[in-house]
Amino acid sequence: MCAIVFAMTTGRARHTGLRAAVDHLFGYDVFISYSRGDGAAFGRGLATELEEMDLSCFLDENELPAGYPLSGTLRAALRRSSVLALVSTKAARASTFVAMEVSTFAATKRPIVPIVIREAEGDIPEEQPEIPWESIRDRELVWVSDVADAVSASTVTAVRDALRVTRKRTLASRVMFSAAAVLLLVSLLAGGAAVIAIREQQRAEQEAKSARQAAARARAEEKRA
Repeated sequence: MCAIVFAMTTGRARHTGLRAAVDHLFGYDVFISYSRGDGAAFGRGLATELEEMDLSCFLDENELPAGYPLSGTLRAALRRSSVLALVSTKAARASTFVAMEVSTFAATKRPIVPIVIREAEGDIPEEQPEIPWESIRDRELVWVSDVADAVSASTVTAVRDALRVTRKRTLASRVMFSAAAVLLLVSLLAGGAAVIAIREQQRAEQEAKSARQAAARARAEEKRA
């Protein structure tokens, strides 16, 4: 299975090699998990909407045969994505591959935006859809409802807001990591300075001792003379 990755930049440049390489190296803003059986059109539509906001997305356009594990490419993309947009259709809820994607991403503890799909405008969405994915049953997820043939602004906003939360957490983690690194560096420098001071003191004491011993030998020689 060859995963087709869309590096979302602008509507005119979806496959730019540089952006795709950067996304592959540093990760994606959104991983869109869906079933091709009934969610491909919505998945592509969501990717297009996110693209207009200059967000990078991973969108897999190929379905693995039954019994196949997730590819290394998919697993890497899941681990490197900030948000999982879960297109919850009937086929997706029955898909072993969507379940594997959800389970793999849930282990990262990052935000998941589940989107329950209605067949048409006016259909009554499920208030609390049955969650077949064991890995997220205990998480307090806010479900978004949308129509199969269109992507609403509320869905795009929900994904964007989840991404903002992740970025804030990432920024806070980086600040804490940087502060810890600075403290560690200061401690190492202070420790190094202390070691140097001790060694200098030991050297000075040794030189003083040698000087005293030399003076004593000189006096002894004078007495013998």
